[in-house]
Amino acid sequence: MPTGLLLVNLGTPDAPTPSAVRRYLREFLGDPRVLDINAVGRALLLHLVILPRRPAQSAHAYASIWDDKRGSPLLYHSRDLAAAVAEKLGPAWHVELAMRYGQPSLGVALHAFAEAGVDRIVALPLFPQYATSSTGTAQARLMELAGERWNVPALDFVPAFHDDPGFLAAFEHVARPVLSEFRPDHVLFSFHGLPVRQIRKSDHGGAICFQSETCCDDGKNPYCYRAQSFATARALASRLELTTDRYTV
Repeated sequence: MPTGLLLVNLGTPDAPTPSAVRRYLREFLGDPRVLDINAVGRALLLHLVILPRRPAQSAHAYASIWDDKRGSPLLYHSRDLAAAVAEKLGPAWHVELAMRYGQPSLGVALHAFAEAGVDRIVALPLFPQYATSSTGTAQARLMELAGERWNVPALDFVPAFHDDPGFLAAFEHVARPVLSEFRPDHVLFSFHGLPVRQIRKSDHGGAICFQSETCCDDGKNPYCYRAQSFATARALASRLELTTDRYTV
């Protein structure tokens, strides 16, 4: 009986159209782990401000990168990754791809595992740094859906891999030839941002995050996305021989 490997990415609209983007944003921004304000405020903001305006704007942006044959870049690159991982692992593993929002859904993946006779699943959220609004919500939703099934599969989760040598080596492999060719004066490491309140909420005791200028240097909060992002940047800078005055996060 194969072991299941579930690769989880964030999600994408089904098409670069306002209606498809509206469906996606409704699910994405309706998640209290993403838009973490009270339910009434979230509903008002979503339905009175965001959904009437944002879908048309975002649909235009999606259309500019949409592939005529393969569709959403996030989806087809994720499918390519899943296929390559499956080939690498061999028949002892059954690999599925799922999106936290949109299709292919987590529920569809769980059904595929059940049909294949898989009773143990290793879930790998494809987010190097942990955040409740990415890794956390994927884990929570997957546990919720698995718990609704009559036969509840055994679930294991791969934790954040922001400092994993393999991850760092892969990014170094991509970055090194570019830096060698362009020889930049300065390198900017850019990460997705999070509201400060979400960083603070990850600090259970409230004694670490934003309590000092160097709070992100020691990694004392294992759920701090900001600290993990800085750790990734430091590790990559070291591998790429970038001194502290030659890069910025």
